Amino acid sequence: MGNSKEENINSSEIDLKEMLLTILEYKYSILFIMFLSVVGISIYLYLTPSIYSSNATVEFIGTQKAPLSNDMLMEAFDGGGGTNLDTEIEVLKSRYMTNRILDYLDLEKQYYIKKNYKKIELYENLPFVVNIKYINKIDFNFQDMKFTIFPEDDDNFVLKFRTTFKKESKISKISKIIKKLLNKKKESDYSDRYIKTHKYGKEITTKWFSFTIEKKLQLKKVEYSFVIHTDKQLLIKKIQRGLKISQINKNASILNISYQDNIAIRAKKIVNSLVKAYMKEQLDRNKKDAGKSLKFINEQLTLINKNLKISAEKLEKYKKNNAIVNINASATATLAKLTEYETKISKVELELNIFSTLNYSLKSGKELVGISMMALQQPTPILSSMLQSLQKKQVEIKSLMIEFTPAHPQVIKQQNQINILKENIKKSIKNIINNLKSKKRSLNKIIKKYQKSLSLLPEKEIKLANLQRGFLINEKIYSYLLQKQTEKGIIKASAVSNAKILDEAIVTNSPAKPKRALIIVITIIAGLIIGILVAFVRDLFNNKIQNRKDLERLTKITIYGSVPFCKNEKQRPHFIEAFRVIRRNLEFLDIKNRAKIITITSSISQEGKTTIIANIGKILAQGFRKTILIDLDMRKAKLGKELGIENMKGCSNYLMDEIGLDEIIAKTEEPNLDIIIAGMAPQNPSELLMNRKIDKLLKVLSKRYDYILVDTPPIELISDAVLMMKKSDFSLVTVKTNFSYKELILNINTITKENKIKSIGIILNGVPITQKSYI
Repeated sequence: MGNSKEENINSSEIDLKEMLLTILEYKYSILFIMFLSVVGISIYLYLTPSIYSSNATVEFIGTQKAPLSNDMLMEAFDGGGGTNLDTEIEVLKSRYMTNRILDYLDLEKQYYIKKNYKKIELYENLPFVVNIKYINKIDFNFQDMKFTIFPEDDDNFVLKFRTTFKKESKISKISKIIKKLLNKKKESDYSDRYIKTHKYGKEITTKWFSFTIEKKLQLKKVEYSFVIHTDKQLLIKKIQRGLKISQINKNASILNISYQDNIAIRAKKIVNSLVKAYMKEQLDRNKKDAGKSLKFINEQLTLINKNLKISAEKLEKYKKNNAIVNINASATATLAKLTEYETKISKVELELNIFSTLNYSLKSGKELVGISMMALQQPTPILSSMLQSLQKKQVEIKSLMIEFTPAHPQVIKQQNQINILKENIKKSIKNIINNLKSKKRSLNKIIKKYQKSLSLLPEKEIKLANLQRGFLINEKIYSYLLQKQTEKGIIKASAVSNAKILDEAIVTNSPAKPKRALIIVITIIAGLIIGILVAFVRDLFNNKIQNRKDLERLTKITIYGSVPFCKNEKQRPHFIEAFRVIRRNLEFLDIKNRAKIITITSSISQEGKTTIIANIGKILAQGFRKTILIDLDMRKAKLGKELGIENMKGCSNYLMDEIGLDEIIAKTEEPNLDIIIAGMAPQNPSELLMNRKIDKLLKVLSKRYDYILVDTPPIELISDAVLMMKKSDFSLVTVKTNFSYKELILNINTITKENKIKSIGIILNGVPITQKSYI
């Protein structure tokens, strides 16, 4: 069990090493992918304008409702009560308020300069300005009119633009084609391209537009452009997309209003303009509400004042005619109580009048302002909530009507919701009115009891008491209304917005996005990860031998040496050293009293087999080992050429009994190295190798030499190699990195197993000198 655990640890270590080797092998491609990623994102970041954010904070006064008052009439006069922050957020985000921003700022035009391959927007200190006199929005479907300016000299410039026509009918298209074919108009008359030279300050008039371009500063010899936003609704939507309005926290009546723009100062101006427009709107609404309430109070005062005068005159007249001034103390107390309850009834009637006005406003579709939008307390919290929702819906439909007609689906949907709310409010008001009427009936019952007590008085005193009661009631109501008139007059004169600016928007120098440094770091990491993934995918789908590790995974055949790729003389010592390692490994072959017969082949052609056998022969000869090379690759004989021996008569001639053995052995430049070349190419090389003379050849040579190295055709293609491998003491198969296929190694395993070839090794050729595992 312990051994199993150790094997798993070793396996993990080997996998990590292999992964590291794969990464190192593809390090240049990984670095190239990282470089491309960084270059690509750098170009993107260079062309992408910085976006700046500017924000303001606004506190809303009266968002928390005050303790409930017993005076519903006072609550009614105080207007809409607390501010609903959700409603105010929707108001600030509405198209109506966004449209008000355009009253303060000129956002209809945008100016650009093309510099260093990117377009840069200009905002302040403009080199030129466009003064628009006329834009054709009927015949042509302009959304954004884009113009290009090329300064020619101090007085002239070239103006270019391309129009966007509305969808034409088939008849107009055919007519245009006929006119073009008949050449009845110049090209510029029916072309959608406009290119003309104009002077600064001179009016430019076409069928599409009329404007003047005023020069403010010296223009450079570069491309300028400007855009005219002719679709106001699209401009409003664009501004709305950049706006963000949120509550700072749930317990604070403070909103954060921010706007993002590629021009920092414009972001600041848009936020401040929105706040300014909102506060003005609030101030106007509060004045309007106070004015409505004041008008209602004045109407009631006129009526009560008239009644007060009449009651005073009647009381005075009665006292003179009947010589009576006061009534007794008991009757006076009863009269005071009766007056108190009748005053209450008068207030209830006033409240009924207010709710009737509210009900009328709902039925007639009038806007709920002033006394109609009251802060209702218990038992009407639901009505208060519904009135706030109705106000919100009315703001929303007001915004929709800026862009759409009443027949638009969104407007219809919103109007249906408003109608449902109004019906629910009407039902709630009906219940309140019924409750007020019930209260009035209860007060009337109490009043009747006190009236019954007064009826016991003498007739003259009863009449005096009634006249005094009427006068006192009118006097109290009149005093109350006078107080409210004064209060509302003060409110109207000193009306302020429900909102207070805590922090105005300012210009920020640091862009909100893109975060360039962060993006670069993320890109480097992502490029590294992608590069490594690509490296592993390439390695996974690479079906060629890459290194020694690949061979060791594919076969159990011993690797006798790794020969590096020799590019120049500087690398030649490594190349020679590799063959010395092979020589040392061959010395361990246990063969006595005769030559060691070694067959050298390859998996496929062009793996460097001939070069390998020639250099092994040389290194053995240099080690004072008498060595002979036999070229049995009769189809593509190259060994003789490799050692500078002409391919005349050789092994094929000997096997066909055309020549003797001594005649085919040739000397080389190395003292201990001889060679038998392939000779003339026969028609049947495989059958020739089955000749018993090959055995006789090897037997004779094994007595004269220490090593017999046999060069055969590739093992994968021809059976010649297998025939010689069976006759040999040992076989070497040459495999070349980045050239030999992995599946061929598996085939070699099969061939050696099926033919029971046990004494075999592999030489890995063409190993890059940078790979430390080449020896």
